[in-house]
Amino acid sequence: MAYTDFIFDGYRKRVAELEASDNPFARGVAYVEGELYPIHEARIPILDQGFLHSDLTYDVPSIWD
Repeated sequence: MAYTDFIFDGYRKRVAELEASDNPFARGVAYVEGELYPIHEARIPILDQGFLHSDLTYDVPSIWD
């Protein structure tokens, strides 16, 4: 068995376990205003300062020729 087959078999197994889980956090967790929510219940408050002023972090690679 190729190593990539081993990796993807493990991935498929973990995905199947998560999909079968009844844990509300199995599909993702969001931290909003000091509380943890299942990802499908997360909402950004419309007056959130980060939302209003576009506070975000990003990386921009520089390329030198």
